[in-house]
Amino acid sequence: MPQYELPAMSNRPGGGTGLAARVSKLGRAVVVDGPALRGGSDMARQLAGLGRFPGTTPDDPDEFAGWRKCWESVGVFSLAQGFGDDGGKGGEFEAFLRGVDADLLARIQADVGRGGKPVAGALFVAEHPEPPGEVLDLYRKLAEWFGPAIVPGEEAGTVR
Repeated sequence: MPQYELPAMSNRPGGGTGLAARVSKLGRAVVVDGPALRGGSDMARQLAGLGRFPGTTPDDPDEFAGWRKCWESVGVFSLAQGFGDDGGKGGEFEAFLRGVDADLLARIQADVGRGGKPVAGALFVAEHPEPPGEVLDLYRKLAEWFGPAIVPGEEAGTVR
C-alpha cells in the first residue's frame, strides 16, 4: 500500500493547504490526527468542497467517536482517541505513541530533536517490538476500505 507524506494540518500559514485535493488523488484514504476529524476543520472544509464530506454527522459537534465513525465512511481514519484541539495536543499522533511507550518516545524525541517528527515516528516503529492493537485495527480498516485490490491474487491469504 503506497504511503505519502502530506503537509501537516496546522495553524501555520499554508499548513494543510490542498491536503484534501491531494488525498482525493491518492487512492482515496488518509490517516489524520484528531483535530482534522472535527467537522469544522480545514480538512473537513476541503473535503466538503470535493464532495467527500460524510453524509451523516453526529448531532453533538464534540462527539469524537461519532465524527471518527462518520469520517471512516469516506476513507478518513485516525489513531487518535480525541480531537485534542484544546491546546493539550491529545489528538496528535505523538499522544498515541506516548500511550504505547512514553519512555521510548521521550528517548527518541531527545535524540532526534524538535523538527524530526517523521524520523521520530519511524524510529519508534523500528524500536517497538509489536504493532499495538490499534495499529492492527487501523490496518484492518484500511484493507477493508481498499478491498481486494490492494493484495495481488497470488498473495491473497498470506502474511507479509
